[in-house]
Amino acid sequence: MAHKFDTDKLEKLNDPERKKLLDPDIIWETLKLEDPEILVDIGAGTGFFAVPFSRKMKNGKIYACDVSEEMVSWMKNNLSKEDLEKIVPLKTEESRVDLPDCIADLVYMINVYHELENPQMMLRETYRILKENGRTAVIDWKKEEHSFYSIPGPPLHRRVSKEIIKKELTDSGFDFISDLDILTHHSFIVGVKTLP
Repeated sequence: MAHKFDTDKLEKLNDPERKKLLDPDIIWETLKLEDPEILVDIGAGTGFFAVPFSRKMKNGKIYACDVSEEMVSWMKNNLSKEDLEKIVPLKTEESRVDLPDCIADLVYMINVYHELENPQMMLRETYRILKENGRTAVIDWKKEEHSFYSIPGPPLHRRVSKEIIKKELTDSGFDFISDLDILTHHSFIVGVKTLP
């Protein structure tokens, strides 16, 4: 069984120190999104990425999805009224997102892939909800030892190599797989949904 984030450590998700490892601005700029209408955040937690991303969108909406009812409730009760005009907290199943086909410009998972019970089932689900030429971005801990102990994250045996992530994206129907080597401690892999 895959390891899940301990919701008792929920406030850890809002630690400003996270920006040093995963700066939302750098991720947004790298994705080069042009006025997206709908983004889907898989494993949104407390909205750490959904909030800054939504503020960069003109009129779009982000579905902030999480399998934890506690996380979804936290977002509903703690995000500002303004943020909730663009962010829709949504309870999901392990490999099922209750959204229509072909609606999203981007589906992203940040520090979630290593927790998935069946990553390819979730990748097929992201493929389903993406528009044609929509993209899935998988950002997760690199499968490598750190030279110092101050970096958090899951133990090495739970991490997934970027080679496996790329293969599973390809096997799930994605094309034009990109390995964006811009983050020190994380892989940043993007696949595109193209139709035959």
